[in-house]
Amino acid sequence: MRISKAALRTLIATAIAAVSAPLAMGVFSAQAKTHPTHPRHGSKLLISASLAPEAAPPSAPTPDPTFHGVGPGLAPWVLKAGHVTIRGHVLDLRVRGLLIPGKGTGPVKTISAALYCGADSVTMPTATTGQVALSSTGNAFIHDSHFQTPASCLAPQVLVYPNGELISGVPSMYVAVDGQS
Repeated sequence: MRISKAALRTLIATAIAAVSAPLAMGVFSAQAKTHPTHPRHGSKLLISASLAPEAAPPSAPTPDPTFHGVGPGLAPWVLKAGHVTIRGHVLDLRVRGLLIPGKGTGPVKTISAALYCGADSVTMPTATTGQVALSSTGNAFIHDSHFQTPASCLAPQVLVYPNGELISGVPSMYVAVDGQS
C-alpha cells in the first residue's frame, strides 16, 4: 500500500494537533488559575469578592458554619452590600448596611478583617487589619496599604470581626465572610 505525500502530511498534521491540543489546554487552564496582575500597579490580585453576612447565630436551628475555628456572631446580620479586594499588600474592604434587623448595629461599634490562607484547619489568621468605626447605619471602609499578604496564599478567605473580637489574639466570631467560601 502506497500513501501519497499529501495524505502523509495530513496524517502528521492531524497527529501533531491531537497531541498538542491537550497540552495547550493544560497550559491555558493553568494560566487561568493564576491571579491576574494589575496593569498599572503590577500587583497580584489575591481576592476580589463580595461579602456575605453571618445570617444565623449559633443558637439557630441551622447556624452558619465555623471557618478556621471562628464561629458565627451572636445575631442574624444582614448586609446591603459588601466587597473585599486584596491586591499585593493593599486590602480594601467596604460594607454598607451591616445591621442586625430591628437593632441597628447593636453593641458593635467597630469591625476589623483577617485573611486566612490554607485549609480550614488553619486557625491563625495570616494577616489582620486594625479596627475601623462602623456607622450607626452599618457602613464602614477598611483601607490597609501595609497588609501583610504572604507571597503564597492557598485558598484565601477573609472574615470580618465585630469590635476587634479576639480571645488570646485569635478572632472568636465573625459577622461577614467573603463570597469565595
